[in-house]
Amino acid sequence: VCTVRRCKMPVLSDGFCENHANRKRCKEDGCGNLARKGTRGFCCRHATKECLVDGCTKKARVRGRCSVHGGKHLCREEGCKKSAYLRGLCKAHG
Repeated sequence: VCTVRRCKMPVLSDGFCENHANRKRCKEDGCGNLARKGTRGFCCRHATKECLVDGCTKKARVRGRCSVHGGKHLCREEGCKKSAYLRGLCKAHG
């Protein structure tokens, strides 16, 4: 069975079925996952960048920063600095 998650097709080569055997692999050294479209040749695990703050190794979420360093969507209610959860609003305004 193909090594791609949820794929039940028989293996053709290198653990992949006919549908997945010819797809590009992640450019990260030692990673054999399939590259995702729009990630410049990386799998979803290696496509995300690290936070822009020096010394922080957390994954960037919004505007190149992790959630600790301001990488959150804020509530769209004027003057509110809380994190947005649903439809751009915080829990108090949603």
